[in-house]
Amino acid sequence: MNMILFKVHCAIEFISASGSLWESKGKASPKVDNCGPEGNEIQHNGQETLAKCCCLPPWLVNYFAGTKYRWQKDGVDLWLSGLYSMDGGNLMVRRPSELTNGIYRCFASNMYGVALSEKINFVIAFADGFKDSESTTFTFDEGQSAAIPCNQRESVPAPSVFWTDDANPGNRIPLDNRISIDPNFNLRFSNIRVSDRGNYQCNVKNDNLRVQLLSPIKEIVVRAVWNIEGRPPSFVYTPPSSVDAFRTQNLRLRCIAEGYPTPTITWNKEGETLPEDRTSYESYGQELVISDVVQTDVGSYKCTAENGAGTPTSFTTTVTVQSTPYWQNKPEDTYAGINDRAVLECEAEGIPVPMITWLVNGVSSVEAEPNPRRTITEGLGGGRVEIRDAITEDSALFMCVATNEHGEIFASSFLLVGLVRPVEIIDAPKRNEITIEGKGFELTCAGQGSPKPVITWTFQNNPISDTDPKYSIVEDGNTASTTSTLTVSGVSIADGGDYNCVIENGFGALIATSTVTVLRSTAIIVGPGDEVFVEEGHEAVIVCEVDYDKTPEPTVTWYRDIGAGQEQLDLSLPGGRFRRARTGSDSLKVLNTVVEDTGTYECRAVTSESEDSVSTRLVVVQTLPSAPSAPIVTQRSDVSDTMVALSWTSGGDGTAPITEYIISYETNWPDLGWQVIDTVPATSTQASLDLSPWVTYRFRVVAVNDIGQSSPSPLSEDYTTSPSILTKNPEEVRLEATEPGKIRLAWQEVHPYDQNGTGFKYVARWWESGSERLFYKVEINGYWITSYEIDFGEVYKELEVQLWYKNDQGVGPRLEKSGFTGEGIPAHPPQNVQVTADGPTAVIITWDEVPASSVNGRLRKFLVYNNSAMAETKRQWPAECLPYTDCRVGSLSPGLAYQFQVAILNGRYLGPKSDPVTFQMP
Repeated sequence: MNMILFKVHCAIEFISASGSLWESKGKASPKVDNCGPEGNEIQHNGQETLAKCCCLPPWLVNYFAGTKYRWQKDGVDLWLSGLYSMDGGNLMVRRPSELTNGIYRCFASNMYGVALSEKINFVIAFADGFKDSESTTFTFDEGQSAAIPCNQRESVPAPSVFWTDDANPGNRIPLDNRISIDPNFNLRFSNIRVSDRGNYQCNVKNDNLRVQLLSPIKEIVVRAVWNIEGRPPSFVYTPPSSVDAFRTQNLRLRCIAEGYPTPTITWNKEGETLPEDRTSYESYGQELVISDVVQTDVGSYKCTAENGAGTPTSFTTTVTVQSTPYWQNKPEDTYAGINDRAVLECEAEGIPVPMITWLVNGVSSVEAEPNPRRTITEGLGGGRVEIRDAITEDSALFMCVATNEHGEIFASSFLLVGLVRPVEIIDAPKRNEITIEGKGFELTCAGQGSPKPVITWTFQNNPISDTDPKYSIVEDGNTASTTSTLTVSGVSIADGGDYNCVIENGFGALIATSTVTVLRSTAIIVGPGDEVFVEEGHEAVIVCEVDYDKTPEPTVTWYRDIGAGQEQLDLSLPGGRFRRARTGSDSLKVLNTVVEDTGTYECRAVTSESEDSVSTRLVVVQTLPSAPSAPIVTQRSDVSDTMVALSWTSGGDGTAPITEYIISYETNWPDLGWQVIDTVPATSTQASLDLSPWVTYRFRVVAVNDIGQSSPSPLSEDYTTSPSILTKNPEEVRLEATEPGKIRLAWQEVHPYDQNGTGFKYVARWWESGSERLFYKVEINGYWITSYEIDFGEVYKELEVQLWYKNDQGVGPRLEKSGFTGEGIPAHPPQNVQVTADGPTAVIITWDEVPASSVNGRLRKFLVYNNSAMAETKRQWPAECLPYTDCRVGSLSPGLAYQFQVAILNGRYLGPKSDPVTFQMP
């Protein structure tokens, strides 16, 4: 009888637009096929969730039909009802709720074997509110320690928690060694300051449900103390006296201390040094982190708090190292012939040492059908299965299970008797392949075996995917063999290396390697240029350098066309006028040139794989064209304090008439370099130059003809202009509100070249718009300074601001702008808030007109908050209402009681909320 046994390595993939958390309680088999993304998904509560059971490895996909699936919940076969349905092996949880919470497992079976998935914990995600519902006031004396409770309730998964205050709404408060959040999410102050006064809220964020809950306001009141006495440190939070750390995970120990001044925390391990490469500190030294825990991390760890105000205090915790099970030796797939002996061994370690048990086709060894040829050994740390005098019916799927109090792991293996033919290569790719960059190549590989093998490709040990447009993979074959052809196109040098054809069928794997060499395409990398000019009778050199790979070496040939068609030049002819420029060079030298040599010359490089060529034109003339000679500056005379007349003489036209002269200057500031100040026609050899005050100049002149520019003339003598008052307005002047009551004035830097004299300064003055010009003034030294912050002291006041330049010669023109100082927090909430119904699901909110003086800024909008303890969903974002419009809040539930509060939002800050107003919806 030809019996086929299949082995299923089950994994679970969860597909949900909704709300459940599938939490794995065991490790997946290492041979799970590509079922989809790993990991757990948490979405919103109460919507359908699909659990997908993918159990066949790729080399078995085509072999098995009729596989049966079933699911268990909490160890009991799952009854398909209105809550559940199945599509193939996939389980659909239609209405997740607390009733569907539990431990799930998928079983797949056919007449030859059974496989099961790891255990899955199905939990509904949720986030409860806070234990307190009213605002609370906490009063402290300055210097005292303080703890503000978060009072959060349970949340699944564990939330992220942070604190905010009304000093910077929406942003997390900054933490340091004085202000911290303990592991219970309470806000702690080692010693509280008057500046800590304000309204605080604990924020609980459940990312999987996409909700963020805000606690009721915790108001902190701090009474000032003029003479704070020092207080020695004492601990307000420590770890337990004994802590279990888990192998390969991180150990975290945290101590928080109070005292005045603020204590510092240090850590040490009694009798040993901390492992430097695995030790770090977080939460400003309060938390010790040992990464990748090992057995030698057991011991006593001590945190010490000191602040100089008394005797340091210490706390010691004892750490023991535990471990979930981990493999030392996993059972392997085993093939045995008829009457052979087969052995499967399994070893695992952990702390405590795990118990090893075996499953045979999905059932425990105790419950498995008796087999006199099979001996199963189970125990602490290791187990063994032995089959003697094997027959076909002994084929089975064995799963080794390692369990201790911390977890459970699985490893499965086939025992196949007389069923498997290992893979073999029937067509290997070429061992060595050579190609040229820009081209492509093909590699073909074929293998056979039972089961039918799967072929994959790697390059430099990285998997190749045919989704990359560079690659194409085409497969062919029959029931026992597979042929795969890899095509790589548009190759570059980086595509050279080892390509592996991997052939496997789950019971063996073979690799065939092809080493691909990509040669650089032959290319001329230094060409002769468009034209080469030479005087008749002189030699001409036309440059040609060829880049090529080590093999094959190209043949370089020169051709020319001087009007009678292209001819090949013989560079080896004794006594000839055409030669290589030097030995080993590919450049061409033409001796004793004549006008008749004028024409097109081509350098051509050819190999058996590629070729390249480049052409240029050789022009032989009786006289070479040349640029003019350098002019000579002959005279400089003053026209005014900031104008000079410059004269020069020509140095000669060259081979073409001069067309113009370019006059440039440099100053004592190297960053400015040479600047062109004027260009005059060739008919003139003098120019009047308009200069900047209080600058030392040096001039030069360059002559230009159709061939090019001359060398610059020798420099003129230094010329320094006289100082002058400033005549330009400040540029790029801007006003920008910053902090409350402040505004920043900014402008463009004035380079020393434009300062017109000594004693340069920026001058600013300002006054409140509409006032009787009671102004303030400041002078700013340092030309590199480009801003000044005005601290007016009053929020959102319109200021008139003037800016000008001055130097020792006088002041320049003034530029005037207006702007508002920074906004502050609105002083008061809206008063007399009233609510009226606008249908069964909406209300109209009104309040008294808000005085402009209390807004402390530009009134942007009003935010309306509502809350109902009975509503199915709680509003996380306030409704927004524009000024001077009806404020309507909708999407409310009929018949429920809501509380409404209103706050003012100006251009920067959110103000306090109004007293809550309760309204019963109709």
